[in-house]
Amino acid sequence: MSLVQRIANLQSRARIERDIERELQSHIEMRIEDNLRAGMSTAEARRNALLRFGNRTSVKENIVAIDSALSFEQLLRDFRYAIRQLARNPLFTATVVSTIALGIGATVGVFSIVHSVLLRPLPYKNPDRLVVAYGDMRKRNAADLPFSSPDFVDLENGAKSMFAGFAGVETDRMLLEHPDGSIEQVRSANITPNFMALLGGRVILGRDFTPADGLVQKQPADSVVPAAANGNISPPAILSYEYWQRRYGGSPAVIGQHLSSGAESSPEIVGVLAPGFQLLFPPKADVERIPDVWIAAHLNYDAAQRNTMIYRVIGRLKDGASLSNAQSEVDGIAAQLQRTFPILQTSDWHVELQPMHQYLVTALKPSILALMGAAAFLLLIGCANVANLLLVRMSLRERELAVRTALGGGRWDLIRQVLLEACLLAATGTLLGLGLAWAGLWELSRLAPLSQPLLGSVRIDPTVLAFTPLFGLSVALLFGLIPALHVSRPALMTVLRTSGRNSLLAGGRMLRSGVVVTEIALSFALLVGAGLMLRSFVRLESIDPGFDARGLLTFQVLWPGQPNPKQQEAFMREVQDSLRAIPGVTAVTAASPFPLADQFFPIRWGTEQAMSDASRFQAADFQVVLPGYFETLRTPLLAGRTFIEADNSEGRSLVIIDQLLASKAFPGQSAIGKRILIRLRTPEPEWAEVVGVVAHQRDTSLADLGREQLYVTDGFMGHGFATRWGLRVNGNPAYYDRMVREQLRKLDSRMVLTEVRPMDALVEESQATTRLSLALIAAFAGIAVLLAALGIYGVLSTAVRQRTAEIGVRMALGATRGHVFVLVVRQGLVLGISGILAGCLIALLLTRWIRSILVDTKPTDPLTYMGITAAFLLIVALSSWLPARQAASLDPIEALRSE
Repeated sequence: MSLVQRIANLQSRARIERDIERELQSHIEMRIEDNLRAGMSTAEARRNALLRFGNRTSVKENIVAIDSALSFEQLLRDFRYAIRQLARNPLFTATVVSTIALGIGATVGVFSIVHSVLLRPLPYKNPDRLVVAYGDMRKRNAADLPFSSPDFVDLENGAKSMFAGFAGVETDRMLLEHPDGSIEQVRSANITPNFMALLGGRVILGRDFTPADGLVQKQPADSVVPAAANGNISPPAILSYEYWQRRYGGSPAVIGQHLSSGAESSPEIVGVLAPGFQLLFPPKADVERIPDVWIAAHLNYDAAQRNTMIYRVIGRLKDGASLSNAQSEVDGIAAQLQRTFPILQTSDWHVELQPMHQYLVTALKPSILALMGAAAFLLLIGCANVANLLLVRMSLRERELAVRTALGGGRWDLIRQVLLEACLLAATGTLLGLGLAWAGLWELSRLAPLSQPLLGSVRIDPTVLAFTPLFGLSVALLFGLIPALHVSRPALMTVLRTSGRNSLLAGGRMLRSGVVVTEIALSFALLVGAGLMLRSFVRLESIDPGFDARGLLTFQVLWPGQPNPKQQEAFMREVQDSLRAIPGVTAVTAASPFPLADQFFPIRWGTEQAMSDASRFQAADFQVVLPGYFETLRTPLLAGRTFIEADNSEGRSLVIIDQLLASKAFPGQSAIGKRILIRLRTPEPEWAEVVGVVAHQRDTSLADLGREQLYVTDGFMGHGFATRWGLRVNGNPAYYDRMVREQLRKLDSRMVLTEVRPMDALVEESQATTRLSLALIAAFAGIAVLLAALGIYGVLSTAVRQRTAEIGVRMALGATRGHVFVLVVRQGLVLGISGILAGCLIALLLTRWIRSILVDTKPTDPLTYMGITAAFLLIVALSSWLPARQAASLDPIEALRSE
C-alpha cells in the first residue's frame, strides 16, 4: 500500500470517528433532555446518559450502541405510524380485523375440537395400550356384539402372550330402597374385579375389588348377612365419588354399609372411587357414562349361556405387543371356539380388536374432518381477502411509498412497515378470534348431543392457547408478505410523474384477480359441502321412521321388588287402565326396547331350512310389546293382524314381523300363517307363527335402515318385560308429564317414573349430530361466500378506479352507459365462472370424504352442484352490480380530467 493511500485511509477513519463522536454526543444530549423531562436532576440525568452511551471505549462499540438505539427508535416510530395509519381508515381496519377474527376463530375452535376429541389421550392408565374387543357374526350381519360370560373367560384364559389382561363391564339401571322409605333409580355397572386396576380407576376410600369378589360364594346356613334368594352372598359395591357426595354427604362411615334395595340382594359398600372416573364408549355400545354404583360381577361361568351376550370387553396390550399380532392371537382363539361350539361356527363368529380411542371416535371422525376442511378453507379465503385488501390499500399509498423511497428509504424499510401493519391487524384479529372461538365452543358444549361426551367437554386448553399466537403470526406473514413484496419496489419515475392513474393498481391486477378466483373456488367447494349436508338433512327429515312421533309421550316405569308373573301381569293391566283414565289420552302401550330410546340387540331367526343347516339362521332385532303397540305408534299394518289381548300369554307362540324380514323369509309369498324359528326365551330355537306384517321401523337412527325386526307379546316373555311406555295424547305431550306422575303415584307410591320425554324429542336427538355438523359447515360456508363476494366487489371497484380514463374515452367515443355496465359485470362473471370451474374440481375431489355422514345423498349429487352454481352466479352478479353502476355513472369529462 502506498503512503498516499495510507494517509487517505487514516483521514477517512478520522472523519468517520468524528462523525460517530458527533452522533454519539447528540444521543447523549437527547438522553439528558429526556431524563430531565422525566424529573431527574441535572447530575442524575447526565450520569444516566453517560452510563448508556459514554462508557464505550472503541469505535465499534459506539457504532453498535448507536445502531441499537436507532433501530429501537425506528421500530417505535414505525409502530406509532402503523397505528396512526390504521386509525385513519377505520372501515378498512374493521373489515380486515373482522375477517381475520372469523378465520382464526373458526380455526382455533375446530382445532380445539380436534385436539379434545381426536388427539387428547383418554383419561385412563396408559390409554394407548387399551383395545376394545367385540364379536362379529358375519353370516348374520350382526357386528359389534358384547361377550357372553363363557366367551369372555375363554378369551381371557387364551390370550396370554399379547395381553396383560381383559376386563368386562355391563351397565344398567337399578332401584334402591332407602331406610327412609324413598326409592331411587341409580345407574349401575357390573364389572369384573380387575376392571379398575386395568383402566387405572383409583379408590380413595376403602378398597378395590379383589379376585375373590367375582366368585359365586354360598351363604353359610347360620349367617345373618343378607343374601340373595338362591343363597349366594351378595357381591360388594364401590360408589362413584359424585354419588357418594350426593347421597351420603361424603361421610367415611359409608364403608361397610349395605345398599338397601327392594331386590333380593343388598351389596356391601367397600370403597369410593376418585372423582371424574367415566366409561367412555360410543352410543352404539349402550354403556352408561357415569355409573353411580359399581358392583363386582359374579360370573357363574358354568351356568351361563353363550347366547347371553352382555359384557363390553376392554383389553390391555403388553409392552411391545402390536395390534396386528394381538389380532392374530384372538383370531386363533375364535377359530378354536368355532370348532368347539356349533352356534359360533354357524354364525361365523369372530373377535375384532380396535384401539379404544379409535373405537370411541370412529363415528365422529368424518364430521370433525369435514369441519377441519371447512375451517381451513375459511382461513385461506380470509387470508386471500385480507391480502387483496392490503394490496389495494398499498396501491392507494403508492405515492407516499415512492416518496419515502426517493428520500432514502430502503426496500426493507417498506417491507417492515407493511409487515408491522399486518402484524397489528393479525394480533387484534387473533384476540377477537379467541373470543369468538370461546363463545362458539361454549355454544357447542350446550348443543352437543348427550351421547357424545367428548364434544360436550371441548375447551380451549393450554395447548391451543400456546398454538394460537404462533398461528396468528403465521397468518400475518401469509397475508402480509405478498403486498409487502409487491410494494417494496415501486416504479419511482412512473409513480411520481403520474397523477390520476395508479400504477400499482395496474401492476397488481392479475395477482388480485388470481386471489379472487381462488377465494371463489374455495367458497364454492365449501358451499357444495354445505349443500350436500343440507340435502342430506332434508332427506333425513323426510324419511318415514315407521311410526308417528307427533303427540306421543314416552317414559319408563319401574316397580321395586321382583313379583311373580301373575303379579306383573296384574300390575301391567293396572298401569294401562290408570293411564287410559287421564283426560286426553287416546291410546296406551308399552314395549322394550322402545324406538330411538333404547339399545336393540339381535336374536336368531330362521325358516325350515335352518333346521338342517344352522348357517341359514340370520339376525333380527326384537321387541317385547303390549297389544295395541302398533295402533298407538301408528305403524302401518301391511298384512294379517296385530296382537290382541288373547295373544298376551305364555301359551301363545305368535310373532309379528316387519316387511324386511318377510321379504327375506318368504320372498314372493304371503308370510301370514307361516312359521319361523326364533331363539329368545329358550336355549334352542322354537317355532312361532307369523300373524302379521308391519312397516319397518327405524329403531336406532333415522339415518340407518337397521336390521329386520320381529315382535312378541309381553306375555310371551312372562310379563313385566315391557317397561318403556308410550301414550298417544291430544295436544302437546309435554303437558301430560305432571298428570302421568300423579296418576301413577295414586296407583302405587313406590313406582319410579323416569326419562319422561316426547317422542319428537327423541327424533330430534337422533338427528342432533347431523344437525350440528350441518349448522357448523353452513355457518363456515356462509361466511366464506360473504368474503368471496367482498373480494369480487373489491377487485371490480379497483378495476373501475384503474380504468377510469379508459371508461371516459369509451364514453366519449360513443359507448353507452349500458355498454359500460355490461363491461364491468362481464369482468366479474369471468372471475366468477373461473372460480366456479376450479371449485367444482376441488369439490369433486374432497366431498367423497364426507360420504359416510351423508344420508341418501351422493357426493356427486347433480342437483346440489347445479343449485350452488346458480346461487354463486347470482352472488357474483350482485357483487358486480355496484361497481358496474359506479362505472356507468361516470361523467366522461371528469373521467378524462382524472388522467
